[in-house]
Amino acid sequence: MRDSKSAAFAALCVLILTTPPLNLFSATIASETLSEQVERADGVVVAVAKEQGVEEIDHQIFTRFVFQTVESIRGSFPGQFSVLGYGGSLGGIADYDARKPTIITNQRLLLFVDVGEHGLLFRGGPEGVQEDTNGLAAQASQIADLLGPGLDFSQYVAESQVSVLNVPASGLLGDTQPRRFVTPDRGEPIPVIIDTSTLPSGISEEQAITAIQNALGAWEAVSSVRFEIVGNEVFSISARNYGLEDGSVIRIQMHDNFNEIDDQSSTLGFGGATFFTTKQGEGGTIDGLAFNPSTHGYVILDHTKATLSDPISLEETLTHEIGHVIGLAHSSETASESDSDRADAQMYYRLHRDGRGADPRTWDISTIAKIHPSDTPPFSFVRREVAISYPTAPSAGVNTFTIPYGDLQGDNVTVQLNSQTGNLGVFALSGDQLTYVPNAYYVEADAGVNSFYDKAIVQLSDGTNELLVAFNIVGFRPDSRPSDAPDGVPNAWMTTFFGSNDGSTANADPDADGFSNEDEFHLGTDPTDPNSRFWIVDSAVGSIEFTAQPDDVYRIETSTDLVTWNEIRLVQQMGGEDTLTVDDLPNASTDAPLFVRAVRLR
Repeated sequence: MRDSKSAAFAALCVLILTTPPLNLFSATIASETLSEQVERADGVVVAVAKEQGVEEIDHQIFTRFVFQTVESIRGSFPGQFSVLGYGGSLGGIADYDARKPTIITNQRLLLFVDVGEHGLLFRGGPEGVQEDTNGLAAQASQIADLLGPGLDFSQYVAESQVSVLNVPASGLLGDTQPRRFVTPDRGEPIPVIIDTSTLPSGISEEQAITAIQNALGAWEAVSSVRFEIVGNEVFSISARNYGLEDGSVIRIQMHDNFNEIDDQSSTLGFGGATFFTTKQGEGGTIDGLAFNPSTHGYVILDHTKATLSDPISLEETLTHEIGHVIGLAHSSETASESDSDRADAQMYYRLHRDGRGADPRTWDISTIAKIHPSDTPPFSFVRREVAISYPTAPSAGVNTFTIPYGDLQGDNVTVQLNSQTGNLGVFALSGDQLTYVPNAYYVEADAGVNSFYDKAIVQLSDGTNELLVAFNIVGFRPDSRPSDAPDGVPNAWMTTFFGSNDGSTANADPDADGFSNEDEFHLGTDPTDPNSRFWIVDSAVGSIEFTAQPDDVYRIETSTDLVTWNEIRLVQQMGGEDTLTVDDLPNASTDAPLFVRAVRLR
């Protein structure tokens, strides 16, 4: 990555002169007997799977499965009926929920259904779908005969849907549209927020937190994924309903106080994640498989289930659900699975009850390697920048931005311009410098949230894995001065601080703080106030805090002589705070100081 005077601003701090100290979703179910399933289900039917369609009901995504009735076992079913499964992909946003079973077109199945608020639901998710083999339907019919006629399900008659059913052969939720969290590719953990305000009977808060830590640690031990518990709070809404405003965060809710799970079902909990289906490749491409970036993950447990009062079963359940959050599907949903690795997997759809706790097995380890391998893809950051518009050709460097990138293994990374929109201007890439040239002198304007005027997709490759990263132009700021070559400092900004667009120049430093007007425009500081500047506001052993702007990317560098600087990390200000704290910095040696600086990339 290159530097230039016009592309970087630095804040410097002398640190540590002392000796350093010595330091998608799916569900887990507890098995019911056939008698219990028939007795507890609202309806039981033998049917053939035909079609599926996805729809939104009360701000929640469902997949509607259509079946053709073969034989009503308990209750009276129409010739064709539908059952809702939680999750699906709609309008560019996907929600893969493991309570939605895997169903193959034209498969003959024994279904156990319950009446839900919006239609029929599979009882216990995958547990409510069984292959009609070994006389299972006949046994269920004998049990049902002792229970009375059951309900009339004629109101759930179904019309044809739109797409064909399929099964995830890859072992990944989403199969051909898989997703993953990208923060571990930067060496950063995925933030985890937990809610232990209500717990299963007999489980202490200490036991609950230990179970969460062990479950997270189990996946860290067999892959490159990383987590960090950053908070324990009482959730005001269900963990799955926190959206994009949460950032790339996983929420683990140790209870079902928001009634997501039927207390009478065998479902112990479920986990999953949401993501944009229109950003394939922006979650990385690993061994040729392109991923979407996950935006939000969640785990919800049903604290009323007695099974979760056992700390070992609690730990196994958490490990299973976190597997769904990071992209793993069930290894199998077949009760009599003949493949020993699939049946033994942590991601098998039923609880093993063999004392394993948090212990991924052969199938789990090989499948998580498809998502978070030891050789991670290159990393970067999504950028949202304002462009300068101008009536005549501008000074050099105007609207030129640095593409920040890296690779944890130190592999050589190539940078290419993959695609661009070309709506209001044109992008050009030279090395890691991306320049945008508007096609007109646009007035001041700002795009809305999650919108843009133009976008470039940049492709990073380390020779094995790849990443697509978006660079968005989200606003325009007109600049007409100097008239022969506008300098990149907008007219309105100059007028605000100096009374007119000719009130000062880009290179001037009227407050004598060491930053030019052009610098201060990009840094979001006041050019007339020497106390308004880019600087390190606090430091401690292994940590600095500096002023920062939302979406800006900063390179953290260290030096022992103020001459040679070494990049140690790239960071982005993701929140709305006006400062950014960077922890886990290197410690100084016993005989030399360590200098640290933050460099804002343009």
